[in-house]
Amino acid sequence: MSGFHQREVGIFLLLTLAVLLIRITAALADDAERIAKAKAEGQAMFYSTMGIDTVRPLTLPFEKKFPFLKVEALRLNSERLFNRVAKRYRKITARRKHSS
Repeated sequence: MSGFHQREVGIFLLLTLAVLLIRITAALADDAERIAKAKAEGQAMFYSTMGIDTVRPLTLPFEKKFPFLKVEALRLNSERLFNRVAKRYRKITARRKHSS
């Protein structure tokens, strides 16, 4: 994968994660059951291709709004990040199918 293409994939994944973080924020604000589950878990993962020092300004407002959640940032290269998110998605999807 060329450096330029990797950068595009990284930017796409970062934007996707930012949208997901925003959607999670909206869902948590409106859903008492999810808030209770989040409190029990106590943490959220933020996957990124950016450096941890660059990610922190994105996670601080989330932690301020939801002080019971500690956001842990994990920096990966584009390929590993994609694989991690895809694996997590498959796991969640399989769990939902079995609980239906």
